[in-house]
Amino acid sequence: MKEKKRFLRLNLVMKINLYLDCDGVILDTIPAIDKALQKVGYTYKGQSKNEPFMKDFLKNKFNWEEEIELIPILDDSVNKIKKLDKKNIFNIKILTHVISDKEAKAKEKLFAELLPNIEVITVPKDTKKTEMVEVKNSILVDDFLPNVVDFNSEGGIGIKFAGKETSDDVIRITDLLELITFVDKWELLRD
Repeated sequence: MKEKKRFLRLNLVMKINLYLDCDGVILDTIPAIDKALQKVGYTYKGQSKNEPFMKDFLKNKFNWEEEIELIPILDDSVNKIKKLDKKNIFNIKILTHVISDKEAKAKEKLFAELLPNIEVITVPKDTKKTEMVEVKNSILVDDFLPNVVDFNSEGGIGIKFAGKETSDDVIRITDLLELITFVDKWELLRD
């Protein structure tokens, strides 16, 4: 894979910018939102999503401050991020799309408690993540393939997290700690 070769060009003396998506990598947000939508009588299974209804609901009616505390953490990701941070090879930041200021504040508050040393970068939903961060020689771990592909096309290293949706040109991991293994292998190749 050509993305793996790009890793070898990274200067491993400096910390590598590592951007971690929130929803689908750290938090299991989508099922929680689906459940909240079902409570108000909205389902989209088998039909097209009513984007205006969903945006209005998430922006104006969904209680982000309360609900974010109830959203499950995926695969012990918070502890895994702490382990990654202790390795001192990554400059870790959470990079998350948000639909409202309420969502942004709720996520910032949650991660200030869970991961106080990790910066949260909130990105308006209609803005590409690549427009908000330094992409070159940086890594993005995201569960949404279009974000990964965009990050790669802008000169970064996009890694698809979990799921089956992937392509031959995209690196895929199922566990955040796999990033340590990759870096250890690159160090051996560099020496």
